[in-house]
Order: sequence, then structure tokens, then C-alpha cells
Amino acid sequence: MDDEQLLTAVAEILWPDHRDLDCRQHGDAPGHICLPISARTDLHSVVETLSSRYGEPFGGADRLPPLPLSGEVDWRYAWPFNNRWVAFGRSGQGEGAGPALMVALRSTPVAEHLPAETSWLERLIAVTGWMPRTAGQVDWAAVESRLGTPLPSDYKALVGVLAYVQRLVRMNVQSK
Repeated sequence: MDDEQLLTAVAEILWPDHRDLDCRQHGDAPGHICLPISARTDLHSVVETLSSRYGEPFGGADRLPPLPLSGEVDWRYAWPFNNRWVAFGRSGQGEGAGPALMVALRSTPVAEHLPAETSWLERLIAVTGWMPRTAGQVDWAAVESRLGTPLPSDYKALVGVLAYVQRLVRMNVQSK
């Protein structure tokens, strides 16, 4: 499965999100779907491909959510998307080891249940689970000079969270 096929397979499970997550492999419990991945798959490439679409992954034992099959699979990365997780890791040991990819249910926090002092941007991050990829700093003076107007601080904060927007802003300023 090449990168584009991988993204298409994951997207078909994520959208629309009313598809049942009923894995039929090994008698697994419902609430997830395992996707087949070749043992020859380049792990770094899969992480980069998924990160390019779903943002910076949660990674490391202290940042990963509880995921199905955690006893059988060494989950290394997880990307939140709406009410689902896309998780990637390694299953098995020795010669039987191989990459594992899964889409699983994710409980999403309700904005109204967050503390009252939570900013709108913090609420957005909590509800979406978005972990942006680092894309560098935006030269706001250059952007505002080009636009001929100052931008609101909350807009700048939002752009700081949505790192892919930073790349677009930077490219637009540099191309002029």
C-alpha cells in the first residue's frame, strides 16, 4: 500500500464517522478497525504521511491515550480526528513483528464541561485533540505590513496552534 492508498483507506474509515468500527481480525472486540500494512512498510514514511494529514501525533507512553490491543501491539503514535484515533505501532515479536495501523473510537470532551476560565482556543484544542506540527515562527510585522493592518492577537494565537497555516502565511509573504 503506497502513501496515497494508506491515506485513502484511513480517510474512508474516518469520514463519514458513522461507520461501525468492528474489527474482524483475531476475534477482537468492537470499537476499532485494524488496517493491513506490509511488513516492508517504511515506518518513518507512514508517520510522516499520517502527520502531514492529521497533525503532530501523540507519542511516547506518557502521551498516548488508552488504545485497544495495547497488550498485543506496541502503539507508538496516535492522531486524534473527530471522535476517532488513528494509531500506529508494531505488533508481535521477532520474525513475526510488523507494523500495525488501527482506527479506534475516541471520546471527545464537551466544550461546556471544560473549566470556565478555559479560552476559546484552549477549548478548540481540547475538543479537536489537534496537536500541530511545528512550522517555525511567523513574522507578524511583515504580514501586517503586507496587509496594511494589524491582526488580532487571538488570530495570531490560532495561527500559532494551526502550524500548517503558518506555512501558508510564510509562503504568501515570501512570494510577494
